[in-house]
Amino acid sequence: MLRSMLVISVAMTAVAVVPAGPAAAVHKPDPAAKRAAQAVIPGLVYIQSQLSDGVIVGGTGMVLTRGGEVLTNYHLVHDEVTVGVFDLGDHRVHHAHVVGVDATHDVAVLQIEQVRDLPIVHLAHDPAEIGQAVVAVGNGGGRLGEHPGRITGTGRTLTAQDPEAGPETIRGLLQTDARLTPGDSGGPLVATTGPDAGRVVGMDTAGLFVRHGERTTPVAGYAIPIERALEIARRIEDRASTDQHEA
Repeated sequence: MLRSMLVISVAMTAVAVVPAGPAAAVHKPDPAAKRAAQAVIPGLVYIQSQLSDGVIVGGTGMVLTRGGEVLTNYHLVHDEVTVGVFDLGDHRVHHAHVVGVDATHDVAVLQIEQVRDLPIVHLAHDPAEIGQAVVAVGNGGGRLGEHPGRITGTGRTLTAQDPEAGPETIRGLLQTDARLTPGDSGGPLVATTGPDAGRVVGMDTAGLFVRHGERTTPVAGYAIPIERALEIARRIEDRASTDQHEA
């Protein structure tokens, strides 16, 4: 069963709905944001997974190693049956498997099969700061897009609704006024200025929306700081390696 776009939207990006309030800021086109987005796009993949109930969901992933290790969100692949990735430059679908997950922190590590010499994303050297200019990049709505903004908060806690797994509370998040859209989950939040320009400062994870009747408006986006996501990914890899040796 292929989930309709509205329901996929919720599955692809964890969404919380709150009473009406101020909408996310609208940022004018920014050449620096465009350059930063272009710096990471070669290292991004579109992830599509089929869950155990037959639902197909999609999102974004960041290639960490030239051998095909991918960082993404747990809520995209939590009980997958099959995982495929697209947009690797050869316009083919590649099979991937889940190396491991951390459901509490919404982090997953995938391994693309039978690939090598892939372009990768580059990670920021310093943690993101409030006021820092960023751009969110991802496959929102199934199309690669970019959304400029700024970091508006750090250390945030958000309880978001994943229709497959129920509510999940994630702590220590970056908050941004960049307009994250369904499908951006697992994609990079990228610094646009300073020494880390073009480098990833966070992994897009959730969007906060307000409801106006039948219409919803984005209020804020949330991302896992990349240093924290990478630390969790390394723990996942270590656990997978230990399990493999003990098997």
